[in-house]
Amino acid sequence: MAGVSASLSLPMSVILPFILLYSSLLCVFFLQSFFFFHTVSFLLSESLPVREVIPSHVAHAMETTTSPWHRP
Repeated sequence: MAGVSASLSLPMSVILPFILLYSSLLCVFFLQSFFFFHTVSFLLSESLPVREVIPSHVAHAMETTTSPWHRP
């Protein structure tokens, strides 16, 4: 029985660091990809001007139109 437990403990002591290394590398990869896409989407949203979302003729009509709610 002592030989069986000794032969089983050696592969686990060899395999376990590789399993931990592989799982930590996977976690780092997923975190990096998440932060990369988050940063790219944030930079794209910051670089687009908000004014360009509304066409100029619509924005001009919105500025010149008097709403009944804002009449003095």
